[in-house]
Amino acid sequence: MKKLGLLIIALIVVAGVVIAAKNKPSQETSITEEVMPAGSEATSQEVKSGSYFFDPFEITAKAGTVTITNTENQGFHTFVIDELGVKETLAAGTSFSFEAEPGTYAFYCDVGNHRELGMEGVLTVE
Repeated sequence: MKKLGLLIIALIVVAGVVIAAKNKPSQETSITEEVMPAGSEATSQEVKSGSYFFDPFEITAKAGTVTITNTENQGFHTFVIDELGVKETLAAGTSFSFEAEPGTYAFYCDVGNHRELGMEGVLTVE
């Protein structure tokens, strides 16, 4: 019985270590400053995604490099802007960048019928 108790404790400790390692924040660094041409503007925006929503669903950015950081994600989702050739799979803590000229662009999730259920928004580039 004592061995069984020790085995259960060991399994709980191992599970805790695995979960902690899996939830460790990414150590990725942004290279936006290194790759931006002189005089370009850069905009960073944090976005949450979940059950048929983006938060915020209206994003304003300056023309140039736009960086989106997905701070929270529930489920499997994408971030798509057809006109700019952007299609990224979202995961909490990840970032991606793209170039954008002034204009208004629809963004959405193309998984299943997520867009039809309201998972879309507008990016306005000034």
